[in-house]
Amino acid sequence: MLYPLKHFANHYDMDTLDYTAFFRGLGESVEDYEKKIIPAITSCTGAKFVRHETGVFPCTMFERQTNLNAVWWTTKNFKGDDRVCAVCLFELLDDDTMYLWSIFFTTCDFMGLDNFSHSLGHNEKRVRGIQDEKKPDGTVKIDPILKCCEQVVFLDRKCLDHRRYIEANLKSDPDYLEKLRQTAVTSRYLGSTGLREMLGYYASDTRTAVEKKRDMESCTDEQFEQLEKEEKQALRAVILSLTPKKFYDDCYGPWLDFISDLPIDFYPAEYKKRGRWLLLSLWEAKRWDTRVFLYLVAARAALARESLFDSALWLNSKARVFAEVSDDDARFAIKTPGKGKKLGDMLDKDGIAWLIQETEKLVVQQGEFLAKLKKALDAKDCDAALDHLTDGTADPLYGQAILGLSEALIRDLTLRRIVFPLELTTKIKARLDNDWSLYLLDIHTTEDPAEQTFERLFMVGEPCEALAERAGSAASM
Repeated sequence: MLYPLKHFANHYDMDTLDYTAFFRGLGESVEDYEKKIIPAITSCTGAKFVRHETGVFPCTMFERQTNLNAVWWTTKNFKGDDRVCAVCLFELLDDDTMYLWSIFFTTCDFMGLDNFSHSLGHNEKRVRGIQDEKKPDGTVKIDPILKCCEQVVFLDRKCLDHRRYIEANLKSDPDYLEKLRQTAVTSRYLGSTGLREMLGYYASDTRTAVEKKRDMESCTDEQFEQLEKEEKQALRAVILSLTPKKFYDDCYGPWLDFISDLPIDFYPAEYKKRGRWLLLSLWEAKRWDTRVFLYLVAARAALARESLFDSALWLNSKARVFAEVSDDDARFAIKTPGKGKKLGDMLDKDGIAWLIQETEKLVVQQGEFLAKLKKALDAKDCDAALDHLTDGTADPLYGQAILGLSEALIRDLTLRRIVFPLELTTKIKARLDNDWSLYLLDIHTTEDPAEQTFERLFMVGEPCEALAERAGSAASM
């Protein structure tokens, strides 16, 4: 039984996007794309991809015996280390065809699905990163064509929302600047590095923990930890020595200007940490949690339009579910069973069992979310649809893996299985300060069996040595 949940069967009767005709309409050759562009794709760090697989193995899935094949890709991450960036679980069906159940991904994936990953853009010949072989630490120079989603959503968009909130409160709340200053000295996300960046020259007389360590003949880990605490306390004291207005006018306001205009070639973690440093009130943080899903959907839809070569890989893969994998994030990703366990650690026997288990869970979870949304839209209940897309993605706050969910929704929107009517988009804009848009890739579906779907995934990267040597491997599917 391919669809273990019968009432989702029609919803998941996968259409195929007609990229062959779409590329032809743009004056591109899909043959060149498949034979030249896909095999030459390199990662965000300029590294090649290498493809691996388990080979077909028996297992239990949805309480039935079947055969699966796990395929994964490795490349170098932003630190220059070899890491697994994506894993696909395929089921071998009785007619010897393959069904793609899940795409799991993390940083530097070749489809641009992760918030840190850079998309190819329209210029398929441009290299997104360059490895510096002369530097032993594996340093890479990032040279993206487009902003990564981390910068677009979790810094630029979050900062814009915050600045609008500040502007409104400066007019209505005479104590707002003091509240902002108090947030700066209590934020658990804002450490010494962030405090120094905000304070600028006001922090110049406060010595760093590293500087104090250099003056000591010896320094234990415990002593250095104490020095770091003292540095943070001293920087907080500097903030409190400034009037609320001076802190805002001389420090926080200029810092907001600075982070609003960062170049696109920073390591993505630099955008992430600055987004976390924003001095959001508790109310703002809760509001952000209800808004971020719709911002993700809009940003990823824009990337799909601006980076057709990536979208042809994931939008048309026919994957049943998508999910980011992380060892510390249970909001946007699925969290691995153990701190420090990355996606690449989930490819032994126990790890693959976990991936199967998560696939089963996601099939139900993403299916129910999309079915509930479609039901509300079919009933023309746009208020219920809006609540589902906002409050429904923040409650529960953890366990919904909303990054992969956003990609599943974009796929359904692109295939027109779900359609946002004008009434809903108007309500979304009203909820989001009249500043939100959703532009989908204008591509039609087809029933042509010659149109490539998940087969394009096997064109990415060099096969690992064992895979290349083994006859009848996934590379020949």
